[in-house]
Amino acid sequence: MFDFEEYVESGFAHTGPRNPLRTLAPEDKIVLVSLLTLYLEPCPPEDAAFEQAAETAAHASALAERIRQLLGTSFAQALQDVLGDFHDLAMRLKAFALLFGGLGDQLLGKRGHHGRLWKNQFLVMASEFIRHKTASYNDEHLAELIQAINRTSDLADFSGDAIHKRRQNLKRTYPLAYACLFNKLCEFRNGVDATAVSS
Repeated sequence: MFDFEEYVESGFAHTGPRNPLRTLAPEDKIVLVSLLTLYLEPCPPEDAAFEQAAETAAHASALAERIRQLLGTSFAQALQDVLGDFHDLAMRLKAFALLFGGLGDQLLGKRGHHGRLWKNQFLVMASEFIRHKTASYNDEHLAELIQAINRTSDLADFSGDAIHKRRQNLKRTYPLAYACLFNKLCEFRNGVDATAVSS
């Protein structure tokens, strides 16, 4: 049976003696390695539901434009009384597309990027967790820990600078998703605490 606590201790044991992350409380080490383990998992396949939502928003936007053009014709003007409440349909569809598509892009990532956003947010959550616990990001030390827990991977040259860039990119490109990370981190931490108490 896989002993996760031993895996955590082994990872920290393979970091340098001056790595400040070694001073984290045992339960904080478990949270941190849990986040990094999720980050190190392969990207999930693009979820069909996410793709369908993005496609629906794109179709709604295109349909709104066609309806706007149609309602601008003399034929539609002649049927104004029959069309009644539909005169603002194009505008409402466009608003739906912007809100639904924009919110989806911000929370789930742009089309084709959902898996990468899903994966990188675990790295950023780990980074923010360290900042919360140590008052500094300690990106170089986090990179060292990633290499220590995943010694067989292609991450031998993974650096603190790479972590910093991914965090900044997420903050700049997906500000809403980034803002939600702290809440996700609190939920994740509470879930780990609850599991530890029930064990």
